[in-house]
Amino acid sequence: MLQSDLRGEKMRNWNTEYGLITKIIQSEFEADFLYNKVTNTLNNEYEIIPLRFAVLDPYKIYNTSQVSRILRIKSNKLRYLINRYGEYIQLRKKRTKYIISFKAVYRIYLVHICVTKKLISSSEFNRFMTLHVSYSDYIDMKLTSYTDKFVELNFKENQMNENESQFYVLFLQISEITSELIKEITTYNMTLTSPFLSVDNQQKNELLKKKRDHKDLFNKLSVLYKTI
Repeated sequence: MLQSDLRGEKMRNWNTEYGLITKIIQSEFEADFLYNKVTNTLNNEYEIIPLRFAVLDPYKIYNTSQVSRILRIKSNKLRYLINRYGEYIQLRKKRTKYIISFKAVYRIYLVHICVTKKLISSSEFNRFMTLHVSYSDYIDMKLTSYTDKFVELNFKENQMNENESQFYVLFLQISEITSELIKEITTYNMTLTSPFLSVDNQQKNELLKKKRDHKDLFNKLSVLYKTI
């Protein structure tokens, strides 16, 4: 194969990967305030999602050195962003090292571009950072408390009141849907927030309905939890 053909093939593969990453990011961040601020302000699609994101694996975990190279941010600047905006970025820590997901990498990029290009006022930016908790992160933080309450109700000697009974039933329902989603999504190697790109339309619609049901039940569970 000629060198020009090789370059053409590489470019086609690159465009395919970039298109896939773009769809994933658009699906994951469609409700994200910073993402919408960036997309509404910048005209260059390669500034919104840099071409170098095409080489990333959405299911891989990255460390700070890798993220520094990927985003072309100096290590001291990266540490500042992580420490200052960690609640939004949503990092996990294993001993002394950060475990950075693909979503967290892109969140770091959003914060970085908003700060460096001053796309948002400091007061509005800081207010958003203080208030922001994504739906998925909210679930992660709250389900442990809900599980504890469910276990507590299991061992309650007195009869449950109406709100406690409703909470108990809703928790069982959301647990069942969660188990189904985890089983089905694991089959396709996806996450709860994935765009379901590799399944047919019928399967996709079934999974999306379960996600909507899951969100609806969780919101009801949240309201009931405050009453008990």
